[in-house]
Amino acid sequence: MQEQDPTLGGLIIAFVILFVVFRALELFRARERRLPILRKGLLTDGTYWLFTPFVTKAITRICVAGVVIPFALIVYGKLDRDLSSCKGSGRSPGSPSGRRPSEFC
Repeated sequence: MQEQDPTLGGLIIAFVILFVVFRALELFRARERRLPILRKGLLTDGTYWLFTPFVTKAITRICVAGVVIPFALIVYGKLDRDLSSCKGSGRSPGSPSGRRPSEFC
């Protein structure tokens, strides 16, 4: 099964569900201790919640590539499609442990 990227519609549905759940939990607090719905910092929070799911995956891939590529060049002396996609086809003779590249992923 292939992993799906987050969609704006999916995020909105999740935010609505979480809003209802947490607002219901807040009803158990005293009225003067409840946070107002429209409060200072709401725009910052909303921007962070929308920004994070879309950007985190891309940044993670870039950071992993920044580590895997130099490692592959040092250990294997080359970077091929099988190694970079973690779908090794067999044991690598240049591997110090003799393990398949996919076992490192």
